[in-house]
Amino acid sequence: MTVDGLSQMDQVARFLWLPWAKGAVRTALNSPEGLGYWEGEHDGYGRLASPVWHRRAIAVLPNEAFIVLDQLISQGSHNYRLHWLMGEYPYAWRKDQRIIILKTGAESTASLMGLTGPGPGRG
Repeated sequence: MTVDGLSQMDQVARFLWLPWAKGAVRTALNSPEGLGYWEGEHDGYGRLASPVWHRRAIAVLPNEAFIVLDQLISQGSHNYRLHWLMGEYPYAWRKDQRIIILKTGAESTASLMGLTGPGPGRG
């Protein structure tokens, strides 16, 4: 995730990023059936003039399915960009449905992308 083109920390040397963001686990649950839920947050964008807090929730479902929900909280207006490192797979982008289909081999993986918020600019 980047906010206004910035990462959670600033790169100060080739392999050094500062200041270190502080993170916290808010919830972690697992069931005997293999279902799970995790939620955490960090303050890596708290250094911005209009700070942003990033919260992520991950639900683990049967059949190796995941739901990932990112929430960015700020009083100001920002440009947000989500980055996924998914590999060099062929894909199809269905813009009208907000679906990316990765062709990872014998099976394909579908990912549904959705946005909520005040609209353009994603304030």
